[in-house]
Amino acid sequence: MEWHYSNNQFDNATKNSNLQMVIVTNDHNAKLIEQQADPDILNLLTRTTPVHEDFLKRYNDAKSAIAFRKSGTQAVTDKLGLLRSTSLRKWDAQVQVNYLSGSVEYTAVFPNGLTAFHTSTIDQTVVMLKGLADRMGSFAPLSAVAAEVNTFYTELKDLRDAQQGKEQLVGQTATLLEESRKKLAAMMYGNLGLLMDKYATAPDNIANFWEVQLLQRGATKGKDEPEPEEFSGTVAANSTVNITSNIAADSTVILSNTGSVTLVFCTAADGTIACGVEGLSLAPGQVLQASGAELNGGGSFLNVTNNDPATEGAYNIEIQLVQ
Repeated sequence: MEWHYSNNQFDNATKNSNLQMVIVTNDHNAKLIEQQADPDILNLLTRTTPVHEDFLKRYNDAKSAIAFRKSGTQAVTDKLGLLRSTSLRKWDAQVQVNYLSGSVEYTAVFPNGLTAFHTSTIDQTVVMLKGLADRMGSFAPLSAVAAEVNTFYTELKDLRDAQQGKEQLVGQTATLLEESRKKLAAMMYGNLGLLMDKYATAPDNIANFWEVQLLQRGATKGKDEPEPEEFSGTVAANSTVNITSNIAADSTVILSNTGSVTLVFCTAADGTIACGVEGLSLAPGQVLQASGAELNGGGSFLNVTNNDPATEGAYNIEIQLVQ
């Protein structure tokens, strides 16, 4: 029969939710800080902090990579939409100024018509655009439109290459995040053993270093626990964006700065109010946890302000409701 204590409950409670690990490790780290006057607890804090911080960094990196992939996918989708809605029709018209549809020359340029450009995959479309530019280049009257098609091909190919690179980055950051989560779970499991040794005659003290219900909630996630709400986006230089208008007092909010400039988060009476000195300031790459009650000091609207005069910011927010 399997022994209960041979199971790492920290791994079990968080293996399906990195958000849950953020909540658990922040809680554990805060409790160690509170009791670091005890040399034994200070030793635990000293050894745990680097692993804790690495996990939060990997968490932010993964969220950033997902945001970059989303933006890359949007850029490709927009470019492809432009091709199919406008550019192809314009090029077709320019060709027909010189070679009417059905002529030998027109057929040489568009041997399969325009339909294939509307039904092919992104990668097939890229290849087809290159072929179209080359065929147009064989006809002197079409040199200008051939150059335009070639430019469009280069731009779409570059966007597609960037998108695929971002997809690879998502996979890499997810792998590193999972490795970091496992290391952190092992560290907390080891901390539990050391605390069991320290408090062998007073085991109730061990509960002072973890919120047990967080571990129980994580272990049963997917049964009754609601899925977290997630928001991600950008905030232009010197501006404020409303993220959501309904922050519940009993929710746990994880704020991540996934951009390259400092952002300020706050609650407000409406979505247009800029965050001031009373808000929570996050440096690039920083992850911060707060309860809805802590954030809900000035209304139910969660806003983010970017005070940088020139650089766009980016954020990711996860809100875990408690049932």
